[in-house]
Amino acid sequence: MIQPEEIQRDSDGMWTHSAWEALFDDRDYIDADELDEWCVTHQLVVETRTLEEDPDSPLIAQLEACAPVDLSAWPLQPPSEDPGWFLLAIIDTEDGPVQTWAYSDTKATEGADG
Repeated sequence: MIQPEEIQRDSDGMWTHSAWEALFDDRDYIDADELDEWCVTHQLVVETRTLEEDPDSPLIAQLEACAPVDLSAWPLQPPSEDPGWFLLAIIDTEDGPVQTWAYSDTKATEGADG
């Protein structure tokens, strides 16, 4: 079972969980079927939060100006108040900064076939 890890952001404010890093294995993306299979295997629900969902963030202006963005100024915010969420990654992608969160939920993944 994948467990939360200590978050130690790098100098750009980014961080990746070792299990998430292993899933991607130096690839920039994975297809939806592979992600679905991984989630079922590990009994996880995965959700992504984008910086665009935080329109009051001062980082939005940096993005619009095409300036380098220091994600350490972006607070970690799980998809809900439930304490079971844990961070898989906070990274800057081609589509902008994202936080990817996981929640261990055996009921949500039982019988799922993608």
